[in-house]
Amino acid sequence: MECGGETTVFLEVNKPALTIVVAGAGHIAQKLTPMAKLLDFRVVVVDTRPEFANTDNLPDADEVICGHPGELPDLVSLDHNSYVVIVTHGHIHDKDALKAVLSSDVAYVGMIGSQHKVRVVLEQLLDEGADMERLSRVYSPIGIDLGGGAPGEIAVSILSEIVAMQHGRLDRFRVRRNPLVETAVSLSSASGATMGTDAVGGGRSQCCS
Repeated sequence: MECGGETTVFLEVNKPALTIVVAGAGHIAQKLTPMAKLLDFRVVVVDTRPEFANTDNLPDADEVICGHPGELPDLVSLDHNSYVVIVTHGHIHDKDALKAVLSSDVAYVGMIGSQHKVRVVLEQLLDEGADMERLSRVYSPIGIDLGGGAPGEIAVSILSEIVAMQHGRLDRFRVRRNPLVETAVSLSSASGATMGTDAVGGGRSQCCS
């Protein structure tokens, strides 16, 4: 190119891949996986059961791993572009998966369960020495409260929560808090104190399901 001439430069922007890591390959994962692909997520599913952890059961998943949810960080690379969805076939596996990823710097961790079950699991982890701040950042019960309980409806509520969180819109939806945060808010209110609302899993603008 001569001095003073013009040139055209083409730039290709490569966005980092956003990955949803699903612990549990049951009915919810079967519905959630193709929906997540429509949103351009990479999807990795982990389950201990060979009859579920296979591509016949999850043809839309980018990767299916037969392994224990309690070993997630060893099985899957987790970083700030990872969204962990815990929907295993039992609360013991849910607890193991949550405990395993609690110290990981991921974008999102959500765990399925009733308010009572979630409280029990979180309090058990707290008693076992888990960090209270980390536990308060768990979206659990998982998903925006859309009212439905079918696997497909739960999958929609989970992905809605993730998308709303990405765009800072969770405060626009009806939400249910992480039980540990709910208790802290109640205690703060009783003492006349004000609790901040930016905790990842349970401030007033944060959703649990």
